[in-house]
Amino acid sequence: MGVKQSDRCIAGLSHDIFQERINTENLTIETVAEKIALKSEIQLITDKRGKFKRKLDRLKIQLSHIRWF
Repeated sequence: MGVKQSDRCIAGLSHDIFQERINTENLTIETVAEKIALKSEIQLITDKRGKFKRKLDRLKIQLSHIRWF
């Protein structure tokens, strides 16, 4: 079972799209998303939230990932 799964994953990751690497060290999340969309030929929708709302949403997501107990 595990061998079949690993073979499938290796085959999937050998696709051309996974050969391109993006150095994300000094990039914002938005910039990385735009680069991925460009390479994948995907049209992103415009984020109509304001700066405060985007930061608040990001904070909510970060807090939701904390294991409190």
